[in-house]
Amino acid sequence: MVDAGLKYKRYCSDRTRTIYTDENMIFNTRPKYKSKKIQKAYDCVLKAHDNAIKKARSGMKARTVDALTRDIIEKAGFGEFYVHSTGHGVGLDIHEMPYISKKSDTVIEDGMVYTIEPGIYIPNEFGIRIEDMVAMVDGRAKVL
Repeated sequence: MVDAGLKYKRYCSDRTRTIYTDENMIFNTRPKYKSKKIQKAYDCVLKAHDNAIKKARSGMKARTVDALTRDIIEKAGFGEFYVHSTGHGVGLDIHEMPYISKKSDTVIEDGMVYTIEPGIYIPNEFGIRIEDMVAMVDGRAKVL
């Protein structure tokens, strides 16, 4: 997992990718794992990530956006390994409002910038997270 960001004119950015290198050190951003369990987890996280970006709308509560990822991961049998919230606001601070969590009543509005970062972490085995920053523009999430 590579979690990185930059600061530009005091504003933060945040992105995570799970990458895989084969024996030839060829990097793959859409990896095909030899382990079926790891592949299933990766595909699940990607599906959850993409679902939240596709379906998030202005006017939704943050907990509803969280559910767009969490429901997919739970239905795939990995719920106990999704141990953090789905995202957080990004601006002058790397972690700020809105917090995209199952307990948040914050209403998502146009102009908000936040992350979508579902993850599955199986202790002593592996971890997978895919994170992008989105901005709410014209009622929809736009990847930055």
